Amino acid sequence: VIFYHNHSAEGGAIFLETAILDMNNCQVEMNFADEIGGGIAAELNSFLQVDNCEFNQNETGEKGGGLYLIDCSGTFNFSAVSDNFTEGKGGGFYIENSPLEFFELIVNDNVAYSDGGGIYSDESDTCFQNLTMTGNSSGRDGGAIACLDSDITIFNGLFQNNYADDDGTIYLGNDSHPLLYNLTMVYNVVEDKGGAVYCSSGSPILNNCIVADNYGEGGFYLVSGNPVIEYSNFHNNENGNFRGFSNNIGVNTTVNVNNACLLYTSPSPR
Repeated sequence: VIFYHNHSAEGGAIFLETAILDMNNCQVEMNFADEIGGGIAAELNSFLQVDNCEFNQNETGEKGGGLYLIDCSGTFNFSAVSDNFTEGKGGGFYIENSPLEFFELIVNDNVAYSDGGGIYSDESDTCFQNLTMTGNSSGRDGGAIACLDSDITIFNGLFQNNYADDDGTIYLGNDSHPLLYNLTMVYNVVEDKGGAVYCSSGSPILNNCIVADNYGEGGFYLVSGNPVIEYSNFHNNENGNFRGFSNNIGVNTTVNVNNACLLYTSPSPR
């Protein structure tokens, strides 16, 4: 099924309220919403089962260029969200108060004029397994992801060539507590702070991650919070790998600065 070139105030192709949606092998392409959800807008305890679908070149005037999901639940498998645009937050996804699960998700080349070029997450405990995010861009914070008051989990991820006009390829705020396992974050660009991660408040856990060759003030920029970094490699990030940290970086974290290699085995940061 192809949903093509539709227009609505909310949900350019599909709008859901207290509904169940089962999508398989669908294309949602070049739809436009004046306000929310260029491709899909779903709210009020709706449930989505999405398998092998593509959301491409959808646009919205406010939130969620590809999809706007609030007070929803559901599962996405083997799907791609690419080349979507919003004048507000969440170029690919705008997610709020929604416990969702994503498996084998591609989020590429989406644009938000505000926060969250690929994904904007607010008050959501969302799980991603095998997530690819490349070429997304935001006019403010979170070139790939802006995460506020959310306890997201990402297992296995690639973050590459994303761009933020302000802070963070992954931006963490409002006391977020993400779990980030086995991520590769390389060649991302931010104009201000946190080439890979910017934490304004929260307690992220990074385990078995590679953070290298990112552009911005520091690979991981900490304003406030208690991050835990374990068994990870930070290399050649502009203006230093860590900014705002005490001497305790993490557990078995390899830090490479000016071709020097240091191994930290201290406790997690104070």
